[in-house]
Amino acid sequence: MSSLATITTATATPSSARSGFMALLRSILSRLAQRRQLAHERREFEGLGVDILRDLGVSRYEFNSFVVEYDGYAEATRLRVARVRYKRPWI
Repeated sequence: MSSLATITTATATPSSARSGFMALLRSILSRLAQRRQLAHERREFEGLGVDILRDLGVSRYEFNSFVVEYDGYAEATRLRVARVRYKRPWI
């Protein structure tokens, strides 16, 4: 009976290892997709002219700050981020 337990354990381990590997792979691919999206957004932002940025009230150096506020990793200090994030247009 102990050999049956060993066989069962041996067959269960590759499956759990496989599922762990797949979870890790999904996590890596998800982070890669997020970074690619951020890089795309940064390229678009950098393509804006100085006049447009001035009209928006934003400088080139605020991109990272704006993104972390919008994504919720920092407190929203910009009014337009707070409006979108908290879904309160009256703020």
